[in-house]
Amino acid sequence: MLIAILMVLLLAPLLPAADLDTLLRNMDAAAAGFQGLQANVAWVKYTAFVDIKSTEEGVIHVRRNKDRSVDMMIEFQQIRDGEKPPRPYNYFVSVRGTKAQIYRPRINEVQEYDVSKSKEILDQVLLLGFGTAGRYLEENYQITLKGEEQAAGEETVKLELVPKSKELLAKIPRLEMWVSKSTWHPVQEKLYEVNAGDYRLYTYTAIVFNPPLQESQFRLQLPRNVKKVSPQK
Repeated sequence: MLIAILMVLLLAPLLPAADLDTLLRNMDAAAAGFQGLQANVAWVKYTAFVDIKSTEEGVIHVRRNKDRSVDMMIEFQQIRDGEKPPRPYNYFVSVRGTKAQIYRPRINEVQEYDVSKSKEILDQVLLLGFGTAGRYLEENYQITLKGEEQAAGEETVKLELVPKSKELLAKIPRLEMWVSKSTWHPVQEKLYEVNAGDYRLYTYTAIVFNPPLQESQFRLQLPRNVKKVSPQK
């Protein structure tokens, strides 16, 4: 009996690593078959200094191209400020290659960004949850298994990720990711910012993987007289 107890104590530290390895391999298998998705999305931004939380809600479409690049279109439809009822908040966010656009129909304006210089950060943060392979996480993050939790209405495994890239670490010191135990894809991510207490929380629900997606779903429908703005210039 004593020997059995000692064996359990000795092997206990190895179990989390073994479980993590299994999780990452399951994520590899899931990522291999990922072509795209559509889902409901909620993006939360919390600023600790003024204790303000806002939530943007909408619908997201994502597709992976043959060259492994990712196209994304989000139609935000409403916003919640704290505990107040939601109110209409219609605008679009498009990311294709190294070009990002934010279109606000109400003021007939589209902001255009060249993200080529921050492509690594964009890939690792904004697009991290879409078809993420376990080996990619191993290469780019220090990973800690944090156990099992309910998130986005699913049973998940929670991971803590610390970027290995000094550039990314200077902007995002730590991330948390909740991986569904049924699909092995992330359903929620939390990004901690440099300012203590500030974070962004991205949650995806009603996910449909590999749906039929049309080119028109990734192209902004801009009127001819739309005002184009390049904030970077």
